[in-house]
Amino acid sequence: MLRYCRLIWAVLLLGACTAVPSIGKSKNLDIKTSVSDPEYGHAALETYRNYRWSSDFSFFIEMRHMPRRGRDTIFDGQMWGTVDEGRTLQRYHLSTVGKGGRKNVNLIIKNGIDPYAYSHKDAKDEKDYHKLSDKELFEPLFAHLVYTPFDLQLPFIYWNNYVFEGYERTKGRPVYTYIFHPPDSLKEGNPNLGVVRLSLDARFNAPVKIEMFDHKENPTKTFKIISFKKVGEEWIPKSIDLLDERSRDKTRFTVVAVAFNLQLPHQLFSPQPLNAVVRPIPIDKFEFIK
Repeated sequence: MLRYCRLIWAVLLLGACTAVPSIGKSKNLDIKTSVSDPEYGHAALETYRNYRWSSDFSFFIEMRHMPRRGRDTIFDGQMWGTVDEGRTLQRYHLSTVGKGGRKNVNLIIKNGIDPYAYSHKDAKDEKDYHKLSDKELFEPLFAHLVYTPFDLQLPFIYWNNYVFEGYERTKGRPVYTYIFHPPDSLKEGNPNLGVVRLSLDARFNAPVKIEMFDHKENPTKTFKIISFKKVGEEWIPKSIDLLDERSRDKTRFTVVAVAFNLQLPHQLFSPQPLNAVVRPIPIDKFEFIK
């Protein structure tokens, strides 16, 4: 079976979680699926949760913000990832140039059980890093950008309360669908937060669609994987669209180049100044994706 590395990425690919699933159709969201073979559906989700990258890695990335009206804006950057004691840790550096000059955002993210995220913007000192609150997880990385730290972290994969809705065929592909209900602690700071639906390819154990809803079950955001690319023995999503269902603005996340089989310093994934912990990776280590 092909191994799909997911760029909703190592972020989505972490240690096991002790879920207490319920089986059946969501009472409120109107989708038509049949709850068949629930044991396979739950097993597929656990396989997805337990995926591990084979090595440390780094990607050159681009975020192209495409508003419904107006010009596109490009945000470029780099991400690094590692697995440490069953945890997947990632660091992001994103930047853009505007009227006020270059603006930067740095993120350090852990998913799985006890997730966290640290951030700083245009910071030069370690003290400028701070742990994001539940509310800050939903603030845009840059003004007008669709992506938030939550959209990169995507912790819902490990929420305990989920409903396996069943099995259907989407464009000829067998797909399992799940509804994840947010924990009360997260909803306290984000009262408009609703459920998240994951559509998981039953054959390749890869996400084909992610839909987010508000507390009134109105759609808020939709992730769609546009294309995949094989790099060595790994399959990665080359392009992912994130659509704001309310404004109809869209951000396309594209992987530009990939480097696997790295040995990254552990301090790279602690809240320290970027220039103090990043060791340049030789450019010939990267495979550029066309």
